[in-house]
This record gives sequence, structure tokens and C-alpha cells, in this order.
Amino acid sequence: VLYIEDDLANIALIERYLSAIDCDFRTAIDGGSGITKAVDNPPDVILLDIYLPDLHGIDVVTEIKSIPALAHIPVVAITTDDSMELKQACMAHNFAAVLHKPVRPQDLLGVIQQMTA
Repeated sequence: VLYIEDDLANIALIERYLSAIDCDFRTAIDGGSGITKAVDNPPDVILLDIYLPDLHGIDVVTEIKSIPALAHIPVVAITTDDSMELKQACMAHNFAAVLHKPVRPQDLLGVIQQMTA
């Protein structure tokens, strides 16, 4: 799992949740480095914050989906924005799911397991 997120507290929380399952957990603190890490070592799932310091999450997923080696990887938005507009934009840009912060562990683990089954 690659988690692209700029907030260290959120990274620590998600890492703790994912410790319940056996997975390789990697992080990137901005969109540009997240794309590079995904290209260098493609993950099974990408968790993506929408509001990053360098790029909007929609731009990150658009770039990821344009790379043939990454296009099949499910990307899950994790955001504080619970607006219908953002959810529709995420679905229109090929996000596999949208989770809202604070993420509940059972929701995250359920989505990860569904995406990797």
C-alpha cells in the first residue's frame, strides 16, 4: 500500500490500522514524490489525500491513470471534504473509493481487502 499524504499524524494512524493486516506500507508526502514512488515500485493499492501541498489529488490520480503500468492500480481518496461535488469528481476521475477523515479502521481494512482480493 502506498499512502500519499502530507500530514504525519494521518500517516501514523493509517500505518497503525494497516498493521492489522500483512502489507508493505510506504508513504509519500506530496503528489510528485507519490507518483515517482508508484512508478518505481508499483503498489497494489494507492491511498491518496486530496489536498496535498504540491498537487490536487485529482491531478495526481489523473497522472497515475495515464501511466500504462499504473492504470490498473486502485486509488482510494482519503479526505476531510465530504461534499457531493468532490465525491462525484473522484468517481469521474477513476478513484476506486472515497473514505472520509477520520477514517474508521474497519472501513479502511474493508476497502483494502476488497481491492486486493
